[in-house]
Amino acid sequence: MEELKSAAKIACVYVTTIIGAGFASGQEIVQFFTSFGQKGLWGSILSGVLFALTGAIVLEKVYAHRIRNFEELVYPAVGRTLGWLLEMLAVTFTFILFTVMTAGSGSILAGWAGIPARYGVALAALLTMTVLLTRIRGVVMLSSIAAPFLTTGILLVSLVSIFLKDIAVFSPCVALHGLLGNWLASSLMYVGYNTVISSVALCNLLPFIRSRRAALMGGVAGGMTICAAALLVNFTLLMYRPQSLADEMPMLSIARNYDAALSLFYGIILWSAMFVSAVTTGFCFIERVCGLVRINRQAFTVISCAIAVHMAGLGFSRLISLFYPLYGCLGFFLLTVILAEGVKRIRERPFTG
Repeated sequence: MEELKSAAKIACVYVTTIIGAGFASGQEIVQFFTSFGQKGLWGSILSGVLFALTGAIVLEKVYAHRIRNFEELVYPAVGRTLGWLLEMLAVTFTFILFTVMTAGSGSILAGWAGIPARYGVALAALLTMTVLLTRIRGVVMLSSIAAPFLTTGILLVSLVSIFLKDIAVFSPCVALHGLLGNWLASSLMYVGYNTVISSVALCNLLPFIRSRRAALMGGVAGGMTICAAALLVNFTLLMYRPQSLADEMPMLSIARNYDAALSLFYGIILWSAMFVSAVTTGFCFIERVCGLVRINRQAFTVISCAIAVHMAGLGFSRLISLFYPLYGCLGFFLLTVILAEGVKRIRERPFTG
């Protein structure tokens, strides 16, 4: 029973690390999968399998080697130079995402409350800071609540949209183009850039891993949950093409087509995804900086949230789009290293028991 609870908590953190606002809105799924048509469905499945494998491998290594941070995971595998590069890139990108997600969740709060955007961002930062000050236990508790809500909500809206749609998903359509030249490369890139930030988060879960089996179950369960959600969202977006390919928030637009209550419900899901993303990326950023530099963690948490409020309107989304290629390439490198490590671990000791 303790193993199952441990695995469930681990899976929830893993899921909330991947299912952020880009996933929940449908925009990531469109760019990496739906834009390739029917082949994107295979991409969703491949990505889910790779998420399950990488999650299980990283968590098993965290448990076996008592790893407590990202440095202890990557430095022995790739050396100090590449390890440092990966770590600096991860720290930079997590801060950018932390700022963007804080700004996004604050804007939604401001719209709901009818207050100026800057006050909404400040409120979102205050809520985020409250969770971050509780450290890993607060993040795990939030993830344990948010993961079931996010995945259930996404699956529910997807299913409703599928059953209400009368156009076949495999109807002929014009050729589509994604971020990369083909669905396979796009799927690998998607897993790659998510692998860096998810690995940073998973390296902090040692206190919650009760056994090797719990580590493996948590990684596989998290990966398969992501797979199911990505596959169903992708299937939904394929049914609503070509409109879904041009919308900034395709899943929210689909929900609006049917019912105001459904639209409001999905709006809450989107805000929750943004808020949880702000917490997880903020946690990863603060943990790594405090691990690299001697600084009071509570003070740095407050400072980081204040900086995020100040920099919320500086257009970091454009910076993310420019940063993605390099981040994705290094993420793909880390993915390759993790899978190679998995093969090595299997030879040394099969993933059983």
